[in-house]
Amino acid sequence: MFFRKTENKRNHPYIAMTIGTLAMIGAFNVVRCTKRTFHHMKNKVECVFRGKDGSGCEVE
Repeated sequence: MFFRKTENKRNHPYIAMTIGTLAMIGAFNVVRCTKRTFHHMKNKVECVFRGKDGSGCEVE
């Protein structure tokens, strides 16, 4: 848009590092939330198989 076809488009290295860092942080958060969700689901399934009285079940 602002460049002619013959001009080279140069990206600033700090912008690339910032975008890469934000992407990594986002990926870590997704993985952590997924692990936490599966851990809670596993606890609920274990609670169902232990019995309906709810003894020993974690309530969160």
